[in-house]
Amino acid sequence: MPRHSRYSRTMESKTQMAGLQQPLAIVRWWPQHYTLEWQVTPRAWRARGPDGAPALVKAGAVPAALCGLEHPNLARVLEQGTCWHALAWIDGPAMSEPMDGPVAPATLLAWMDGLLAGLEALHQRGLVHRDIKPANVLLAGGTPVIADFGLVCHAGPCAVRGTPASTPPEQWRGRVDARADLFAAGVLLYRLLSGTHPFAGTPFEAMAAIVAGRWPLLPGWEAVLDAALAPEPARRVADAAAFRTMLSTRKQP
Repeated sequence: MPRHSRYSRTMESKTQMAGLQQPLAIVRWWPQHYTLEWQVTPRAWRARGPDGAPALVKAGAVPAALCGLEHPNLARVLEQGTCWHALAWIDGPAMSEPMDGPVAPATLLAWMDGLLAGLEALHQRGLVHRDIKPANVLLAGGTPVIADFGLVCHAGPCAVRGTPASTPPEQWRGRVDARADLFAAGVLLYRLLSGTHPFAGTPFEAMAAIVAGRWPLLPGWEAVLDAALAPEPARRVADAAAFRTMLSTRKQP
């Protein structure tokens, strides 16, 4: 995947053209061959690539193993530079936006299967996402697409980062493998099932409940959630394929 070293030094005029109110402090790294359109988040911008196709340009590089990885449930990394990367633009809301209560069973299972398929592709390359949550999953025509790779790392020792209420204990100890993502997927499953969070409260309260393995029970889903949300990785479901099988073969209560 090509890496570009040419950066625009004229971002003040570009931000003004895009309707932003003030120049951005980190725009010195902006890739010259992308035309900025508007700011999406403090670290992400909608832009047009050299071919005119829409893209999401984000601050920060990602592991090289993500480049060239194509999967229907993963946002495609188009290219990256030293301190930026560009993703193919995805039209659709975040999974968190329509989730104002429990999700219909058929929809829930389809979303979880797609999410786990995307995670399986990541894990096969030795990568761990580390931040699976509804806000980081977009729905493109109803298909879940994992679209934020800001915390992706290789399995093994890692920096201590994550979303407290969705992060397993081992991630806070600085070591992860695929099972860390499966824990977060279990949290997401619980939220889709109930419309509530299994580890509510302040970040410290959530982390204490996670370590204790304590969450409100959902009748009929005890076995699945126990396998996904176990605080010890050794007691957790082994991989994304096994999680998918567990969901697809689960007997209705």
